[in-house]
Amino acid sequence: MVWWLWFLIALSVGILEVMSVTFVLLWIAVGALLTTVFALFVHNIGLQLLLFASLSTALFAVTRPFARRWRGHKTIPDRNDTLVGLTGVVVTSAPEGELGTVRIHGELWSAVAHQPLYGGQTIRVVTATATVLTVEPMEEPGPQASSSEWSRNARR
Repeated sequence: MVWWLWFLIALSVGILEVMSVTFVLLWIAVGALLTTVFALFVHNIGLQLLLFASLSTALFAVTRPFARRWRGHKTIPDRNDTLVGLTGVVVTSAPEGELGTVRIHGELWSAVAHQPLYGGQTIRVVTATATVLTVEPMEEPGPQASSSEWSRNARR
């Protein structure tokens, strides 16, 4: 194979790597680039393919653990990181397992709990998904709210 074909392979796979950010195609691109240099001096296609496969596999095997560790570090906090542990107040009461509304830092959120939620009760965020928070009461509620209060609060 002529050297420029290996260079074209390296360039194409490198572009795909930039678009995918998986750190898998990177080692194939580097292997093809090093094979480009080798192909300038050795014209045997079998040796070129052997070198390409060996280099790509070796680079992948040696550097994959480092790439995984580096990629595993989060630099931007997600919703779960920023909301878990915050406290708020129940705005709309809800029976156990049903949606209520809580106010956290002035924002209203849909919330669900494994216990009934009562208006005015202080809560703490346990987990956060895209639109629903799982909360737990921080204090014992006052008088038990009736189901009519839940339905009345749900209409608000």
